[in-house]
Amino acid sequence: MNAKVFVFTHVPFTLPKDKIYVPVRVGAASKDDFGYQRDDHGDNISEKNHMYSELTGIYDIWKNPDAFGIPADDPDFVIGLCHYRRYFSEGGGKIMTRTYLEQLMKDTDVVTSDRIEIPNDFHTYYGVCHPIGDLNLCGEILKDIYPEYGKAFDEVMGYRKICIGNLVLMRKKVFDAYCDWLFTLLFALEKRLDLSGRNAQETRVYGFLSEELLMVYLLKNKSGLRISENKVTLVSEKAETLKLKDALSYLYSQRKYSDAISLYEEVVRVRPDVLFEASDTNGLLPKMKKLLDFMFNAGEEEETTFRLSFDNLSDASLSFDEKGVPPIKKAPIVIYEGKGICYDVLNSFAHGLGEALKRCGEEVRYIDLTTDDATDRVLSLSKKPIKAVIGFHTKAFSIFLSSKNSYIHDLIDAPKFNYCTDAPIFLFDIMTKCPKDYYILTHDGNYISFIKRYYHNVKDAYLLPPAGNLLPEFEGKIFDDGAGKDFEKRPYDVVFLGTFRDYKDLTPEQFGIEEEYRHLAESFFSLMENEPSLLPEDALHSIVSEDISDSEFLSVYEKVCPMVSAVAEEYRRRVIMAFLDAGIDFHVYGKSWEDFPLKASYENLHIHEEVVGNEALSELSKAKISLNVMFWHKDGFTERVANSMMAGAVLLTDETECIKSQYEDGKDMLIYELSDIDGMISKVREYLKSPDRLKTIAGNGFQRASVEDTWDERASLFLSYLEGCAV
Repeated sequence: MNAKVFVFTHVPFTLPKDKIYVPVRVGAASKDDFGYQRDDHGDNISEKNHMYSELTGIYDIWKNPDAFGIPADDPDFVIGLCHYRRYFSEGGGKIMTRTYLEQLMKDTDVVTSDRIEIPNDFHTYYGVCHPIGDLNLCGEILKDIYPEYGKAFDEVMGYRKICIGNLVLMRKKVFDAYCDWLFTLLFALEKRLDLSGRNAQETRVYGFLSEELLMVYLLKNKSGLRISENKVTLVSEKAETLKLKDALSYLYSQRKYSDAISLYEEVVRVRPDVLFEASDTNGLLPKMKKLLDFMFNAGEEEETTFRLSFDNLSDASLSFDEKGVPPIKKAPIVIYEGKGICYDVLNSFAHGLGEALKRCGEEVRYIDLTTDDATDRVLSLSKKPIKAVIGFHTKAFSIFLSSKNSYIHDLIDAPKFNYCTDAPIFLFDIMTKCPKDYYILTHDGNYISFIKRYYHNVKDAYLLPPAGNLLPEFEGKIFDDGAGKDFEKRPYDVVFLGTFRDYKDLTPEQFGIEEEYRHLAESFFSLMENEPSLLPEDALHSIVSEDISDSEFLSVYEKVCPMVSAVAEEYRRRVIMAFLDAGIDFHVYGKSWEDFPLKASYENLHIHEEVVGNEALSELSKAKISLNVMFWHKDGFTERVANSMMAGAVLLTDETECIKSQYEDGKDMLIYELSDIDGMISKVREYLKSPDRLKTIAGNGFQRASVEDTWDERASLFLSYLEGCAV
């Protein structure tokens, strides 16, 4: 199916990955187009964008299809229209893909956004939001130019459910006819409507009216068109709303309360739509204004006291008492967010734990360590009560202030926790350059023992495995009605979400090991390869002198530790090749697999585009079996373990002490040993022949993980640790 979906915008934005989307800069005439398609080709109305909004883009597509790659001789070409922050959805917040569009349009001429309920009839509703005279005059002109549409217009005036935003999918023949009808009417209205003296919001009259006129057109022509609706997902707030929030937050940080109040009132006067529910999705702006008013009128001592609780204007997400006084908040737990490494997994951990802590009644404040003002925001924590600071695999705790002769976090009187997902031996700075009251959170029990023996600057270490996430459509449902529904029809036999690394060989030289340690590294690798159940430190201890001190052992281990990664990669390769050689349907994801040298040799290897977040969960929900290969975490539990079970797939994972102590092989999941990969393949073959047995295991795993391996459970566990961490 030939199709394009045009995304209208007046600001730079992140385009969805699917190549069906084409960004269009509306109002591009004499302006920066951000490298996007423009709306000022040939016959255009780009200069009227302040009155027509996204319609300037629609007009250009209609009048100049060649400029947008639309063939003039293809009446069934599908033209999609959406906004930089509003898209058609596949459900669960997932943005529509080409595959989903093709399903939608298979037997359809037009798809609109699903209708939302309004508090009264449309005529009354429009008059609350906009000048009602515009709508009345539009109706008069319509009945004069298109009298056959008069009845449909009047009927739409009484609607209590409406579609908004001009989000549509249309076949070209319908699009062309609709545009001819629409712009003939709007241009006639433009000749009679006086817009002088209006603010920016009220000037966008033709864009607003077109939303109603789309419903009129479709109602009148419904007998000749196949029309359906689809859900819409909102991916961000309105750009003007975000810009205002940022400006207010800056002025608040500078204590310029009067300037902030004036800016708020001016922007809302000119653009009242910044306050709309679909613009200010968390309803924060009015609360920001209330906090600004309070701080402006507060005395010096009162203002200083409340700044301890409300350092950032975004802290205004609160309730005020009847006297307009905000509550003094209890000391917050500060959570650091950072670079989106490893498919943004660490930030998902930060958000998952943070939101769960909120549900436990804690105050939580996030700080993005990648912003220019991150250091200032961290330093500001020294001036206020903090309950705890949590970072995720971050080196921020190791930053030393020479001017203070201390670590920056020594200035913060609170326990500091660093959540580390790698083996401690790989994290020298994180483990040795530590502030006071510094703790490690980890997902592997062996790492706790290692830290306590070798890294004495760390006050203590605690086990906090990552949790899983449920797809929205599975929440609140039992397995058979949600994740397990039609389990036997799941299209993928085995899914593996891990990456491929194209190591030509696994020698010490390739891993950058110094020449004097290469022989030791080879012996170290060989021993782990032959006995994959061995802990790396135990394997190394069996090779080096028994009389070696802990500090000497640690020094040697640091030299040869890359071989732990090497043997982990070797066993990942063996497991993957076993599946491919066995001819079992095997699905993988991401660009790294494009480098797999044997991909053309295996018809059972299916390489998909990279997926993260809910997209990854959706792929797991299509699998009967989800493969996990631990990266040599011998007592570990990872997010892939929990996510696989919570997506309703049967988890297939190598054995760890943590997993073995909590879950039962053949009942809750399938567990294999790295020393018996052939046995793993035999087990998979056996279970794939018995979908009922697989479904039973998947159901057991889902039931347990969705109760025991949630972020709410992890938050409760963390708070129990925190109670014992007195500063």
